[in-house]
Amino acid sequence: MAANNRRGTQKVFTKLMVPVDVTHPGQLEKALAVAADLARHYGAGICYVAVTSSAPNTLGHTPDEAARHLDEFAAAQGETHGLDTSGHLVVSHDPAVDLDKSLLGAIQDTGADLVVADQNIFEISPDAIAETKICLTLFDGKIVYERTGV
Repeated sequence: MAANNRRGTQKVFTKLMVPVDVTHPGQLEKALAVAADLARHYGAGICYVAVTSSAPNTLGHTPDEAARHLDEFAAAQGETHGLDTSGHLVVSHDPAVDLDKSLLGAIQDTGADLVVADQNIFEISPDAIAETKICLTLFDGKIVYERTGV
């Protein structure tokens, strides 16, 4: 059963997942604003997800340090937008190769009802829209469609 929002009506979404690369915050502004607006509208929380390797990188020297940076980012977003936010770090052997698989796993790990991405199909070329593939469809927190080979 879905939760109720502060108006007593049934919530459509309870948790939004936003994949982020916090090392490039300028590229995230539009996705962050849309996610915050959706979360406010639906009374939902936001979980920011980052995928990293265990090797030192720009997110942190260790996965623990990377997780702290992501949690600080999430807390700052929550403070800025007045929302319930959290961070979820996925450690992958090869983030570039495993990105889709890692993000799909994070959807289940976080219990997200909706994923907000940084690309808007309404703003890309019409030719690119035809190439867009539906990877996953969630309804009531359950996977109702998952494309194989992702």
